[in-house]
Amino acid sequence: MKLQTPPLRHFLIAAAAAFGLIVSISTFAASGSSFVGDFETGDMGQWDAVITPPNRVGITTAPVRQGRYAALFNLREGDEAVQGRQKVEAIVSSDSSGAVEGNTAWYGWSTFVPNDVSSSSPVAFTQWKPEGTGGCGLPSNVTFQLNPDGQSEIAVSGSGSSEYCSVGSTKTLPLGNLNKGSWNDFVLHVRWSANDGRGFIEVWQNDQKLVSRTRMATLHNGHAAALAIGAERDAGPGNVTLYHDAMRRGNSRGEVKPPDVPTNDPSDREPQSNDPSAPSSPSSPSSPVRFVAPKAPTGKAVAKLASVVSASKTPAKVTATKTKATPKSKAKSKASPKPSPKVTSSPSQRPALAAVPRSSDRPAVTDSPEAAPPAQVKSSSLTGPVLWALITGLAALGTLTIAAVYWRRFMRSGTDDASTSKIAGPDKTSNRPPKKAKKISRSDSGPAAKKKP
Repeated sequence: MKLQTPPLRHFLIAAAAAFGLIVSISTFAASGSSFVGDFETGDMGQWDAVITPPNRVGITTAPVRQGRYAALFNLREGDEAVQGRQKVEAIVSSDSSGAVEGNTAWYGWSTFVPNDVSSSSPVAFTQWKPEGTGGCGLPSNVTFQLNPDGQSEIAVSGSGSSEYCSVGSTKTLPLGNLNKGSWNDFVLHVRWSANDGRGFIEVWQNDQKLVSRTRMATLHNGHAAALAIGAERDAGPGNVTLYHDAMRRGNSRGEVKPPDVPTNDPSDREPQSNDPSAPSSPSSPSSPVRFVAPKAPTGKAVAKLASVVSASKTPAKVTATKTKATPKSKAKSKASPKPSPKVTSSPSQRPALAAVPRSSDRPAVTDSPEAAPPAQVKSSSLTGPVLWALITGLAALGTLTIAAVYWRRFMRSGTDDASTSKIAGPDKTSNRPPKKAKKISRSDSGPAAKKKP
């Protein structure tokens, strides 16, 4: 039995190690690898789509929260609105946002709010918007917004109903004062789920935990969510300029938390590059920046973001409880007596998808495929169900293989031990050879031997 113990021990250790490997790989697959949208490529290549009228979204070197670049998002009074909403945004699909059913993720980013921000309605600056809504008008799942009184808040909307277009209650939680004239750091910890008992959120603002873990539905039933950063509001008076930087998604607060020392002053900062094409340091929205053109999604993001880039549903900022979303087709039929050219414009007329000619007197970021950032900047799509299942299956196959090898060795060791015992047994227990030896010994040396001739 002692000979059988080491193989058995090795088998148990290998099985435990393989099981741990499966759990680790499954957890990693569920959470996915990190997404980085910090604009350090000097363009919008990290993002799948850009929604902007001309000269409203740009890359700047001041102010920046980390690295060399940040992004400027500008809304102006009189800008064209779609369905009553003005917006300038950079967007990534759920492949990068990780906002899929059952996934838990951390997000961190920084927003610079100038002192002269003026808006008569709340300004949403970071949102997770439902994908594939089709004819359903679904509000954003999670919305961070700046109120006219300078307060920030978060609104969360989700539903676990089996009805495709249903919307549950929307919960709005106050966060606190935003520091104008400086950077504000945000961290969001969320489990994405349409189930009220599974989903939850936690929020930090400027290193203070303002929302403890609160359980609520964070997705609409059957819909993943895209991540949008920028500025969006109801059309109205006032100009709004916001700067964003250091957006990332990871698996812990430490991975997404912005650096400790920010660069707050947008007027005194000098460019950090000798590159003549680099944008200069703006002290106001009218200062020179490298503006970018609208960018339509490509590849897999086309289908995922079709409803996100074309619709401008009011974000989840209302506190009233909703029971069922109204399909867009019905809304159009009711509003048909008073059509609005801006609301019912074709996709080619919408600012998000229209091509904007670049002026010769300003540099422009090229949004062509040749100018795409290195592949390592893009997030992996390990959160995809197919790839997750493939990885888990391979891990399970590896576990079975390891177990089979060690079990075979264990069985072979046991067989060898039994065989050895059978072969060695006769030598130790048989009495014939000793009797024969004793008989020969007596015949040679005993008295009987002397009588023989």
